[in-house]
Amino acid sequence: MCSLYWSPINRCRIIIALFLGVFGYVPLWGQNLNFTPDRPDGPPKIQSALWDLATPGAAKPTRDVQDTVVVILVPHLGQASVSIDTSSLAALGGKVLAQSKSLMRISVPASSLVAVSELPGVRFVRRPYRPQAQQTWSEGRRLINAYDSYFEGVRGQGVKVAIIDEGFKGADELSWDMPGFWYYDYTRKGIYAGDSIHGTACAEIIYDVAPEAEFYLYKVEDLVDLENAKDRSIRDSIDVISHSMGWFGTGIGDGRGRACDIVNDAADNGILWVNSAGNDAQSHYYGFWFDSDDDGWHNFEGEDETLEFEAEEGEEIRVFLTWNDWPSSQQNYDLYLILNSFGDREFVDGSTDRQNGYGDVPVERIEYRVERSGKYEIVVRSEDARPRRLKIWSLNHDFEEFAVAENSIGSPADARGAMSVGAVHYDYYDLGWIADYSSRGPTTDGRFKPELVAPSGVSTASYGASEDFYGYTGTSAAAPHVAGAAALIKSAYPSYSRTQLWDALVDATVDIGTWGRDNDSGYGKLVLPVLLKQLPSTGTFGYWFPRVTENPQSVRFGFEGNGEPGLMAWELKNNAEVDILINDKDYGWASESDDWQVWFAILSEEDLNFGQNVIEFRNRANQNRISSFSYWELRDVNFLEFKGARELQKPFNAKPVARTRLLSELPDGIVSGLGDPFPTPFNAEVTIPFALAEAGSVRLTVYNLMGQQIRVLADGWLAAGAHRVSWNGRTDMGAEAASGVYWAVLQGGGVVQTAKLALIR
Repeated sequence: MCSLYWSPINRCRIIIALFLGVFGYVPLWGQNLNFTPDRPDGPPKIQSALWDLATPGAAKPTRDVQDTVVVILVPHLGQASVSIDTSSLAALGGKVLAQSKSLMRISVPASSLVAVSELPGVRFVRRPYRPQAQQTWSEGRRLINAYDSYFEGVRGQGVKVAIIDEGFKGADELSWDMPGFWYYDYTRKGIYAGDSIHGTACAEIIYDVAPEAEFYLYKVEDLVDLENAKDRSIRDSIDVISHSMGWFGTGIGDGRGRACDIVNDAADNGILWVNSAGNDAQSHYYGFWFDSDDDGWHNFEGEDETLEFEAEEGEEIRVFLTWNDWPSSQQNYDLYLILNSFGDREFVDGSTDRQNGYGDVPVERIEYRVERSGKYEIVVRSEDARPRRLKIWSLNHDFEEFAVAENSIGSPADARGAMSVGAVHYDYYDLGWIADYSSRGPTTDGRFKPELVAPSGVSTASYGASEDFYGYTGTSAAAPHVAGAAALIKSAYPSYSRTQLWDALVDATVDIGTWGRDNDSGYGKLVLPVLLKQLPSTGTFGYWFPRVTENPQSVRFGFEGNGEPGLMAWELKNNAEVDILINDKDYGWASESDDWQVWFAILSEEDLNFGQNVIEFRNRANQNRISSFSYWELRDVNFLEFKGARELQKPFNAKPVARTRLLSELPDGIVSGLGDPFPTPFNAEVTIPFALAEAGSVRLTVYNLMGQQIRVLADGWLAAGAHRVSWNGRTDMGAEAASGVYWAVLQGGGVVQTAKLALIR
């Protein structure tokens, strides 16, 4: 490592280097560097990286002024891209290449850039962003347990999956490995053109997991295309989007930025967006600006002012610097790349965009093709910027030291609407060892990420076999496994919403690493339960008769009802307790039984809906399984309507569900008391059930742990029977109660009972 400081002799040498062209491989002899970048002023509404094109006299010209350049036009805040005057743009020689709601991609003569920046509706002119790939067969499909569901007829039928990616080379040659698909090329360069097989491999994995899904391939190259692909996905009623790409320089990892906005809009329109978490745990730095010797160079640790890595001739170095000053900044930081050749160090590239507050985002980036192999160093400089938190990504090379795995989740995996996926190499999937490169959370605003992990290093026709750690590696390979699993779940349960799909995938995880949810593996590794195909209703239940299945986390049956009370009965053999839910509300549980045991539950009008009702059986052990499954079987599920009678004949030798919620008439009559509140813990609202054996005065009150009254939920005369009261987490004055534990206290029916409530904001 080296320390950069001022020296009068070196200052003269650097000034000469600037005159000749700073980045033309002029040797800067000596170990100590003194470099003050030249900062000419330029058009305020144009990214400073484009100044030499917009005003050739202000800096070194790089091309003829009549050459066209491709740039992005950003409209004013709160306005859409249609507000930009395209007629005047055409008069200046500009041509609209692509347009989305928020951005416009154009080609324009370099000499017209200044005039374009002054057109009505244009807030800023910048270079396009391009995505970064986050680089099957039986390995992954077997490990996530997808194959077992095929025997139940679940293969992705009726589900639309979109793969949004930078390249689909060779996809048209895989007819033996993939079905037909729909596609749209937003780059206008050809859906199969280019060298990238990245998207093709993603599609292969999804096909391997969910072979009968309907595939949509969308090719993109910048955020204009990504937004348009998202809008088309909404129009095409896509169920699941798989996106194994990172959009660096579009945010700082707090869920904000244009790419995250695109993902969140898809989520708001009911699409499950599955995104690779990133491969940056060993090539990411995050720390506060620190200049111990006041020389203008950032100290990464102690007196070290460089991030080092090795690069080979022909490789591409891609480095991004950003800081927490979004969405636009007036604080200037600069990024430089140095080649250290046996102690002789020379600047080979740099990024000195000026952040002037007109729309300049806090981003510096270097994209450099290596001409000489060796050790390269990244340095950051600022002369007058206020201290900020700095984040650096090196997309193709790991740092030799000072890498920070925490907060390395990229964008848009950090979006609230993105299900981000980390990677475990398939050889280590049973052990649950997270790949060293797999990006970790939390987000910079403190949220858990990723949501889960899935297999990587698997075989594809595009990337080859997986032996010796080849094949398709990276979180790019993990994300499509989850997208395929989502297609299977949606195929089994077509009525599932995006939120239910999300929850089902979370439920289908096995905890690994640190106990509970963490920022390395999220909820855990994906291991699907056996999925039963829901068939059209042909009787009391969705299929007739309910099929016996082994070892699932849960089984759901739907049945029609007219609001009349009734009796639900079933047979169960289980070695772990099974929870019973009626219409997604916790009702009770059935204890362990090595032999078949008949159970019953009496359901009141309050438990049942007119039309569709659902009873769910959840095996308690399988909800939080670590490596093994609890064996259990279910059969002969029946529902008998009450039809106005005052008594129900329970099945012979049957016993009632344990810990019933006292929501209905029981065979031996109603008992006054509180049921268990649900859900617990809660965020928006909790329901508190209770019953009265006879009519009378009732008071139901919420207290905090200090014994202070928070809310009166009921205070008056109530009839005998079952009742429910909801609490929205607010005080009697309407203010939000703080997170914590509260007590519901029931006084009435000759009893005083309490129930614990856990509120989480």
